Amino acid sequence: MIRESSLTIAAVFAVISVWVVLSESLPGAEAAEVSYERFAFTQIQPGPSGGVTRTLVLAHVTPDAIELRDICTGVDTGAPLCVNRGIAYTYGQYGLRAIDFSTGLSTTIAKTIRPYAQVPGRFYSLQRQGEVTAVRVYDLEKRAYRDIMSFSDEYSPRRIAVSPGERYLAFLTLADLPAEDDDGGPLHELTVIDLKNGTLSHPCAPITYWSPSVASRPTDSPPCLWADANTLLTVQSEQGEISFSGQVIPVDVPSGPAGEAEIAVGIPSLINRIIRINVATGDVQEVGPIPANAEFTFARLRTSKPDDLPYMEADRISYYVDVANCDLIEDDHVGGAFRRLRGESGEDDHVFHAEHRLDSACTINKMRVAPDTQRAVWFALDLPEEPYTGFVRYYDCRQGLVRTVVQGHLEWYPVWITEEDLSPDVAPCTLDDGWLPFNDFASEVSPQA
Repeated sequence: MIRESSLTIAAVFAVISVWVVLSESLPGAEAAEVSYERFAFTQIQPGPSGGVTRTLVLAHVTPDAIELRDICTGVDTGAPLCVNRGIAYTYGQYGLRAIDFSTGLSTTIAKTIRPYAQVPGRFYSLQRQGEVTAVRVYDLEKRAYRDIMSFSDEYSPRRIAVSPGERYLAFLTLADLPAEDDDGGPLHELTVIDLKNGTLSHPCAPITYWSPSVASRPTDSPPCLWADANTLLTVQSEQGEISFSGQVIPVDVPSGPAGEAEIAVGIPSLINRIIRINVATGDVQEVGPIPANAEFTFARLRTSKPDDLPYMEADRISYYVDVANCDLIEDDHVGGAFRRLRGESGEDDHVFHAEHRLDSACTINKMRVAPDTQRAVWFALDLPEEPYTGFVRYYDCRQGLVRTVVQGHLEWYPVWITEEDLSPDVAPCTLDDGWLPFNDFASEVSPQA
């Protein structure tokens, strides 16, 4: 009898233990404990001498109330990039700055980090140091930075991208301009840095890319985005057809008896294509042509949040980049079941959750979906001539109600925050060799250009 009781008790504890293990491993078990009721953004006010001051604002939205708390105000307060251990990291004209949520004190981490790439808990940047460029990483958990490697200062990229898993850092730079009698376009070289081994390589031949004619820098390099740990997406241009007398004529087909004379006065037409590059093998493959006028349309590559799927936007239309099947699929999802539908010229933008329309406005700007995919915030502008004035909207699909958080003049780059993000470090981190700590906080830090 005693043995049976012991077995029964043991069996009960075994069942409880199994249930605990299973419940901890069930999908969404951890997400249910994380609450995304907070986000940070920057509000703008008129400043001295015709300038502006920026205030970092913490918004806390509960079912019963909306609380707004000003954290820090100054001309050097930039747009928030992320929050880690009670510290907001912002970037603006005065560089990368850290702001303590509990005290409002701030400090400059770096005067500039352009170009930079952001991954969870870290920033990567290229820092010029005389005749060389250093690859620098800023670790927010350590609150320290170090240089990984250096290379000769012959590249000047405007943007960089770090692969999932942080093995590679990639960028494209102008390699060569075509001669006047050359039908080709500007060539851009892909550079890939192996952050683990500290090596630099050019995995494929230079890529032809023409910037849109409306670009401020005609020789700007194409955008790039990592689709997975080894695959980089970018844009390649090619001369497709010649437009003449209202007709579109293929370049290899004569247009009349004189042929070349008529083609000579035609206008070359460009075709932009999304391509994928395997940085390990150098293999280049076309994903698909971009269905937009390449001469007047910027193609923007982005990832949807929080699922990190690759998307391309062109001519106000969003496309999912199906890398595996080499296809572009029109898709207006922003994250989870949230969608943003861009209106035609002169028409309103719309926000949807599944098939339910939540909001309409002249412009819906920078919509952000929370990592739990249950909430979203966006900036609704009603007057196109005032691009920074509008309403911040908030929607929680469990409440089913669109709420206005604030109305005003905003620099809208919101970041979602959890309660853990606002919790300060318990103890300082011990730094290994090569790491240097961030600056200490001060009550007043003079802006540095």
